[in-house]
Amino acid sequence: MLSCRDPAEAYRRVAVDACIQGSRGHALTALCFLEATAALRRAIYADRNGHLLLRGRALVRARSAVQALRAGVERTHPLGPALLTVYGSCDAVIARCMTRFDADALALAITDLDEILAALDVAARKPPAQ
Repeated sequence: MLSCRDPAEAYRRVAVDACIQGSRGHALTALCFLEATAALRRAIYADRNGHLLLRGRALVRARSAVQALRAGVERTHPLGPALLTVYGSCDAVIARCMTRFDADALALAITDLDEILAALDVAARKPPAQ
């Protein structure tokens, strides 16, 4: 494991690794959503407080989580193309914010990701069709 100077970051990494090892399907997808939105929120916080290094790291983490979501889309599923479009848009917004930060655009991406996660949570709780 690479050294980490921030104890909170080290604990977060351990927690994420534990979740990944113990997760399947929906739980792993939810973890990616939560990781993306938490990182975007950290980027907005860091920007407001002048922490450019933290902002950059948070944007990279958010982009990685969104790209993982995008890579996991089943392209033949009826919602596949729509999800690819949303994830692609989120990825593009994050990439743009790396050079020209726009907190409002990131807030909208957070809202989009939160809404998709909420819909997936509802779908995951429904009993399978008989």
